[in-house]
Amino acid sequence: MFIKGSHKSRENLLSFLFKKEIQFLFLFLWISLSVNSQEISRLDSLQKELSKVEVDSSKILLEIKLSRELQQKTSGDEEAFRLAECAVDHALNYKDTLLYARALDNLGLLYRFKQNYKEALPLHSRAFELIEKDKEVSPIYKMIFADNAGLAARYDQNYDLAISFYMKALELAEEENNLKNIAIASNGIGNSLGKIPERREEAIVFFKRSLEAEKKMNNSLGIAMNYLSISAYYIERKDFYIAKKYLNRLLEINKERNDKFGLAITYEFYGIAYLEEEENLDKALFYFNNSLGRFIALKNKHKEAEILSNIGNTELKKGNLQKAEEYYNQAIDIAFELERFDLVEENSSALSKLMEEKENFKKALYYFKQSEAYKDSINLGEQNLTIESLIRKYDISEKENYIQLLEKDKILNKSLLENQEEQLKRRRLYVIFLSIGIILITVIFITDYPFMHLLYSQLLVCQRVCLQNTVCLICK
Repeated sequence: MFIKGSHKSRENLLSFLFKKEIQFLFLFLWISLSVNSQEISRLDSLQKELSKVEVDSSKILLEIKLSRELQQKTSGDEEAFRLAECAVDHALNYKDTLLYARALDNLGLLYRFKQNYKEALPLHSRAFELIEKDKEVSPIYKMIFADNAGLAARYDQNYDLAISFYMKALELAEEENNLKNIAIASNGIGNSLGKIPERREEAIVFFKRSLEAEKKMNNSLGIAMNYLSISAYYIERKDFYIAKKYLNRLLEINKERNDKFGLAITYEFYGIAYLEEEENLDKALFYFNNSLGRFIALKNKHKEAEILSNIGNTELKKGNLQKAEEYYNQAIDIAFELERFDLVEENSSALSKLMEEKENFKKALYYFKQSEAYKDSINLGEQNLTIESLIRKYDISEKENYIQLLEKDKILNKSLLENQEEQLKRRRLYVIFLSIGIILITVIFITDYPFMHLLYSQLLVCQRVCLQNTVCLICK
């Protein structure tokens, strides 16, 4: 009886828990749908508001805002870019330099979020150039545009240009004592210097400068970012003891923040540290697997592919060729799905070397050819992006030149009109003075007519006398 009763109570408990789970699921779905519908409703209201507003500064700012919000929706990319480009065109015609610069910077951000840095860079750099020497523009805009240009250049592997923009941002930030932008620019300079072999040693100075500013602001996210950058710096230098000390601090912060992405990337860098150290490869695998599970939960396919590749590298160092091959192939599958041809090339190259070790030369040649093919495709892709970037720069320049030409035409036409008006004024004055002169002469002639008549008579007499060779009294 006791067993049956306990079995029944267990069934009741399971039934109760199942009902609760169903209720929770429905509640979660209802909340999600409610939030989503509110978001859609808000975007709809913004779009309606936009359609009613005439082209002025408020419309341009609304286009910028709406394009950014639509960009966050995976289905809203096309409309986001259309609105951002409209904002650029409207701002150019509106002839507000700062507004035009903000519209260009916004379009650059949209390209940057799509990891199209070659398109983003000329937009950010042009935005900065437009206001760099304008004393009436707030320095905050100059810092933001310079930082954005620096970041786009850094991700485009154009490190000297990146440092140039970051340095301008840092100089402005120090003049204004703007800790936030001191931190951003310093971190950017550090990361850029870290990519240049001859300048790597200088990077740590800027990381620590950035970290100092973030600590003054008590910005835990900024502090975490700098701990990550500093740990990567020391891993690169093979100073694993100091690297792990910074990773330990980073882990504490991300646990306090409950930052899921931050924790995933922290465990990834622990894995990288142990992989590069090569003393405890099992620990490297432990951290990589921990990180992999977290990125899978976050649905971050890009990081998933990168970590699978690192697990393959770790298994290869352990001599587990079959496991390494499996992980490399998994990484390649995701890389193809994401069109991350850099990862396809990297993992194909690793598989080619692995097949050589296994003395499977046919497969080694196959993966080598695949690696080379995607290396070429990466180069072609980069060339295509470069061409797109140049076309973008040309289009912007053409639009700006066209507007300037219209302005010059307006000034020239205005000048011609003013000259014509001036000539008409002179002609009017001439006619007026001439008319006044004629009137005066006429008036004088009319008022002095008797005198003039007498004088005329006397002259006639004089003429007759003088013709008779007689000296007249008048001539005397």
